[in-house]
Amino acid sequence: MTGWRGRVLHVDLQRRRWRVESVDRAILRAVLGGRGLAGWLLASAPEPPLVFVAGPLTAGVLPMAGRAVIAAVSPLTGTVRHAPAGGRLAAALLRAGLDAVCLTGRADAPVTLHIGEGSVEFADAAPLQGLETSHRLNALRAPRRAVVCVGPAAEAGSPLGCLLQEHGRPVPGGGLGLAMAGRNLLAVTVDGRQPTAVHDPESLRRMRRVFLRLIHASPALAGASGIGRHGDGAFFDLFAARHLLLSPSPCASHAAAAEPLGALAYAAGIVPGHVGCTACPVPCGRTVHGQPLPDLAAMAGFSVRIGGGSRALAVRAFHRCLVLGLDAGEAAAAVADHLDAVGLSCPEDVVPELLEGLGRGEGLVSSPEAGMRVKGMALPCMDPRGAWGLALALAVGVQGPLPDACVVWHQEILRKPVPVDRFSWSGKARLVARGEDAAAVAQSLGVCSLALAALGMEELAQALAAVTGWNVSAGDLAAAGAALVEQDRRLHCAAGFDAAQDDLPPQCFEAPAGDGSIPPLDRRAFLEERAKYYRIRGWSASGCPAGAIANRPNKQGGRHA
Repeated sequence: MTGWRGRVLHVDLQRRRWRVESVDRAILRAVLGGRGLAGWLLASAPEPPLVFVAGPLTAGVLPMAGRAVIAAVSPLTGTVRHAPAGGRLAAALLRAGLDAVCLTGRADAPVTLHIGEGSVEFADAAPLQGLETSHRLNALRAPRRAVVCVGPAAEAGSPLGCLLQEHGRPVPGGGLGLAMAGRNLLAVTVDGRQPTAVHDPESLRRMRRVFLRLIHASPALAGASGIGRHGDGAFFDLFAARHLLLSPSPCASHAAAAEPLGALAYAAGIVPGHVGCTACPVPCGRTVHGQPLPDLAAMAGFSVRIGGGSRALAVRAFHRCLVLGLDAGEAAAAVADHLDAVGLSCPEDVVPELLEGLGRGEGLVSSPEAGMRVKGMALPCMDPRGAWGLALALAVGVQGPLPDACVVWHQEILRKPVPVDRFSWSGKARLVARGEDAAAVAQSLGVCSLALAALGMEELAQALAAVTGWNVSAGDLAAAGAALVEQDRRLHCAAGFDAAQDDLPPQCFEAPAGDGSIPPLDRRAFLEERAKYYRIRGWSASGCPAGAIANRPNKQGGRHA
């Protein structure tokens, strides 16, 4: 079998047993791999597992196609979360002869899992307990080895705990650090040496050239102000110029955005290092003297979102989040809510102390009205009032308000591949559905969703044919993406969610954004477009596919059929 390995490692942490099961090629074609295979494993298990999955295009060492997916039920939302993970994980899984690792049960004592070719070792994790994440990673690193570990925050029970990888970068969104630490699993390493086979090496070489040409032609990816030059923080100045940065008030947004807080300001006078995924020509992480610079979530979160701050604060706060294993975006949102609730206006003085409290698993004060959240997860740094397709996507997203799960914002904000009016509802329901389908395909194949700013379904289909020998069309992939979104939606509805949770915070419909020139969203128009989205998907008015029943309570108080 080329591309896919056709093998899933199942590990019972409680009994310390493991087995390898084969996966039929027909199933792999249906779910593609990555996110799709993760959803299939979640749906097939009696109790939700924690899964690590690679995509088939990683076998071809294609540019921007080295992403894995780590999936579980999110402690923040109570529904499925497929977190794209970079680093070595996807390649290491395939070199170990696996498409996926499926973890169930809870170990009776803290454990580290070492996975190799045909081997699984359960190691005592007591030496890792209490260590900062950098020390944990140093103890686990080895050449070619993939490492995923939790930090002290997740170990302390914080739902804001994230996972960290061997390069020191986080796997953010959804509190998956707690999902792993809750199993008494502190780290997973994967190592292998098996070569990966592809169906048509010559066609694959051609597709590598195609991928590189299109990526290098994309201003957002490889331009002078793109992420290849400045990391994902390159988007900060663009979002600020269009008054898209989420802030506690229009005045705060306008004032903070006028300050030199973007990636260009961080890079002034220095030559930052680059950190990225395997085979990525536009790495999105940046370092200085071996220390990470803030990513976009931290850059915006610890400045505009908290109503003040500075580059120095963002650097310190991001570093502290990494040390504690905190999701920087969620931590910044929690700090912003706290500052608003208690009326503090000196974030430089109090932010480090507040982060330490979050790292100990302590909650922060927040008012009932505070918090720009959807399904229990903080909104990203992008204000939905500034792009209406984005607003709909953040509301209806199965995993919560995640821009990487729908690429409609590429068209509204990056204006690629086709620009659309960001202040119009016209056609947005269909654009959101197609954007979700495209993101599902990319994340299932192992492709970074940012690559969709340059690549389309046609290129992905041709690459998949070269790697696997499956003669698939762009239309076939789009249909598969729609099926994968519905697969996740069924899990979502089974967890007790419906249209009641596909909504935005009241502030989005009541107050202006940006410098005050961006009006609040029209709620009636929003609800009409949401209803159109459900009809396009073929779902009921309650937002559930046929046969899906919301019959279990969820932490967000969903209505039940």
